[in-house]
Amino acid sequence: MKKQVLQFVCLLVLLSGALSVKAQRPEAAYVRAGVAGQPKKRAEVGPLVNRRFVSLSNARVAADCPTCQQITFGAFTPNGTYISAYGSDSIWYNTYRYVIQDPVWSGGYVDFTAGCLNFTHYADTSFGAMTYWDGFTVSKTNNFPCDTACGDACNGLQSQFSSITGGGISGVNDPYSVAYYGYNAMFFPENHTTLTLNSPSAICGLYVTNNAYAYKSMKCGDLFAHKFAAGDWFKLTIEGFSSGSSTGTVDYYLANFTGSNAYIVDSWKWVNLTSLGTVDSLAFYLNTSDMGEWGPNTPMYFCIDGVKVGSDPSCGTCAATDNTHGLVNARVNTQKITVDASVATLSVTPNPASTQITVQAKVGSQLEIFDASGNRKYGVKMTADKQTLAISDYAAGMYILRVNYKGSVQKQSFIKK
Repeated sequence: MKKQVLQFVCLLVLLSGALSVKAQRPEAAYVRAGVAGQPKKRAEVGPLVNRRFVSLSNARVAADCPTCQQITFGAFTPNGTYISAYGSDSIWYNTYRYVIQDPVWSGGYVDFTAGCLNFTHYADTSFGAMTYWDGFTVSKTNNFPCDTACGDACNGLQSQFSSITGGGISGVNDPYSVAYYGYNAMFFPENHTTLTLNSPSAICGLYVTNNAYAYKSMKCGDLFAHKFAAGDWFKLTIEGFSSGSSTGTVDYYLANFTGSNAYIVDSWKWVNLTSLGTVDSLAFYLNTSDMGEWGPNTPMYFCIDGVKVGSDPSCGTCAATDNTHGLVNARVNTQKITVDASVATLSVTPNPASTQITVQAKVGSQLEIFDASGNRKYGVKMTADKQTLAISDYAAGMYILRVNYKGSVQKQSFIKK
């Protein structure tokens, strides 16, 4: 398994007696809560800084925002700016590290600047190689040609740094920003998907598109999320702030199956933000119709590029929001995964494990093991209520165990040390 895939852990919780399996996606579980079982709550750590519109970076430059400028991420091309990830593909070299220590949490910040915009980025190295990140990073990843069909291309966690377009607004190999909205009050109660401006300014708008990992999950379904069907939606909300007060919000649906014209965004789309007025910061939020007991089932990623700052007449007219979309079939998904309360609860011990695991489930269950990218590693029919499996040959990382007993499906994750 490739290095970056190993940098995530999963808290995968089964709730019996429900009509669906509710799970926390592997990239979304905060490390200390997921592995140590010790989720921190606000009451335990005291008041926390609301970082929706506050940057802790000391990397700001003195220059004010210009009267008119379109900010892209091409300045991130010099040697040393990227690290090699997945062969020829590249992401910002600070994606898995931090410089400024958070005063409460074990992780910290190393924000980055593009033009007069300062993007918040957070990482936590509590568990060594299993590093958590959220907020914004920069990518020019293009090694995963992402078709829009439900084939094997660009599936799974390894495509988290890819836009569905394969590049930025200027095409393949053009850098763009990937955002992971990791906010989950149960595990990590701060939204780091924010940016601040060097000086208050109007923002004409920006380009957005779907992340490839999120797109393929919505289009095709995966181990955690169902294939989008009639009634489903995936929404980006952008909120403006001035001196800590909200100036308004703008919503943009990255997927919308609630009407007769169902779509999932698969190209760069312009979003007009002039209604927010003069702002000194922006916060970004994602919401999805596919929610589980432990948070969203849809991968909470999106991509941005080409932020246009300033409202000077020299900028010209700010274009209206682009709501033209390629349509998809919104057939109702009638397939349901059920959990029979009479079926014995699935358990995996020890967890984490080094050489073997013992699985307890119903005799006769079909047992399967998948890696974090959704690749099937093993399958067998259980001949007893307890079965021991050798895992010494597995690469270190997170795996998902799935059992199916007469149509009743249960899932649980385990860590191979």
